[in-house]
Amino acid sequence: LYVIGGAGHDGVNTDKVQCFDPKEDQWSLRSPAPFSQRCLEAVTLEDIIYVVGGLMSKIFTYDPGTDVWGEAAVLPSPVVSAGEKGRGLAKVQVLNTPAPTVPCLTYLCFSSPRLQKN
Repeated sequence: LYVIGGAGHDGVNTDKVQCFDPKEDQWSLRSPAPFSQRCLEAVTLEDIIYVVGGLMSKIFTYDPGTDVWGEAAVLPSPVVSAGEKGRGLAKVQVLNTPAPTVPCLTYLCFSSPRLQKN
C-alpha cells in the first residue's frame, strides 16, 4: 500500500511517499515524489505506479522495485482530478474533470509499457 503526496494538518502539500508493509505491520518512507501535491489519482500497471491529477500537467511514474520516479507524459492541460483504469488492462485512461477556467473535457489514453499515446 502506497500513500503518495497529500497535505498535512496544516494544509501544506507534501511530496512524501509512504509504504505500508502488511507482513511487518510497519510504515516506511520511500523516495519523495518530484512534486508536492494533493488530490492525486494513482493506478498500477505492470508493476509501475502512474500518478496524475492535482492540477498537474504531467503523468508521473513510480517504480516501487527500484524506488525511482520518472515522467510518463506531458498533458495538453492540467488535470484537476482524474478517473483511471489499469487493473487487468494494458492501458491507462485519464478522464479529466475540467477546472472552471478550462472549458473542455480532456480524455487521454496511453498504452503500456512506456505509455505511448493512442
